[in-house]
Amino acid sequence: MGVGFAAFLEGGRQRLKAAIVAGAALLGYLLFFAAVGGLVAPPAGLPWPQRLGEYAPLLRHPPGPAALGDALRRASLPVRAVAGPPPAR
Repeated sequence: MGVGFAAFLEGGRQRLKAAIVAGAALLGYLLFFAAVGGLVAPPAGLPWPQRLGEYAPLLRHPPGPAALGDALRRASLPVRAVAGPPPAR
C-alpha cells in the first residue's frame, strides 16, 4: 500500500492507478468483512461466498446498524475485546 500511496502523491496517471488499487483493496476488505461477519450466508459446503453474485442479498436488503455492529464484533478481535462478544444467534 505504501508504494500505491507514493504513486498517488506523485501525480499524473500514477495517481489514477493508485486510486484504483486502493479502491480494489477496500472492496476486497469489505467483501471479506461481510463474509467473516456473517452478513452473507455461505453456499453449502464452502466456508464463505465464492462469487460476487452471492453478495447480492446485501444490496437487496442492506443490514442495519445493529447487524453491522454484531458482524463487526464477530469479524474483529480488537472490537470484540472492547465491546464484548456478539450476541448469540
